[in-house]
Amino acid sequence: MPGALRSSAMVWLYPVLAIAIGLGVGLANGGIPDRILRFRPEAWPLGAAGIAIEAILWSTGWGNGWASLLDIVATLMIVAFLVFNIRVGGVVVVIVALSLNLVPTVLNWGTPTSVAALADAGRITAAQAKGDPGRISLSGPRHPATDEDRLTFLGETIAMPGGVVMSFGDIVLLVGIALVAHAIVRARILRQGMDRSYRSLVAPLGRGPMTRSGPAVRTLPEDTDRRRYDDTVADNVRTFRTPAGSGMDRGSAHPDGRRGRRP
Repeated sequence: MPGALRSSAMVWLYPVLAIAIGLGVGLANGGIPDRILRFRPEAWPLGAAGIAIEAILWSTGWGNGWASLLDIVATLMIVAFLVFNIRVGGVVVVIVALSLNLVPTVLNWGTPTSVAALADAGRITAAQAKGDPGRISLSGPRHPATDEDRLTFLGETIAMPGGVVMSFGDIVLLVGIALVAHAIVRARILRQGMDRSYRSLVAPLGRGPMTRSGPAVRTLPEDTDRRRYDDTVADNVRTFRTPAGSGMDRGSAHPDGRRGRRP
């Protein structure tokens, strides 16, 4: 049996392209490059360790049960890191993507990879694709998909340029990475401890016309006689009513320079 088929080096190019696209779109829409240097993610050692483990697994020829275990542990570490930084825009999408990849890995103790997709990506020959999948050895926490695997549609089934085979979760992951890069340069980050309840969001609108204070609305004291107050307002209106035939119709000039208005 030949050596384990390693992942194409192009697999690392796709996340880099996603980051570049996210940063480019963010900068084109008013983003500031300095925000990248000022960004301080929480619990970053947890995420760095998880990414380092994944890089080792997918770039070496090591592929067995231990690789699957380390892949699951590394993914959980990255998810925990993302939960600490869930305030950043796009992080939720990345968590969903990693969860989609984690489910088939746990159920099948490794990522099931479509043999047909490997052939379409040029990683194996057509003769190998028609042969026994058990004779194909893959590096990292993955194996050729068989009829015994579950939820294989969540495994690696999509052939990409550069000899790369991805899963649906990988595609969602790239979208999430681009969104995170875009959010960082655009400062799309919720403030920690910010109250996002409905009451706090509508508070700036006031409590309605009866209690809102302003230049045109006055809040009456609790002990005010409402009927007497209304009568006083009505008397004032009658006092300032424009006499008929006085020429002070709506829109006419007032003697003191103001604009006249019929009540």
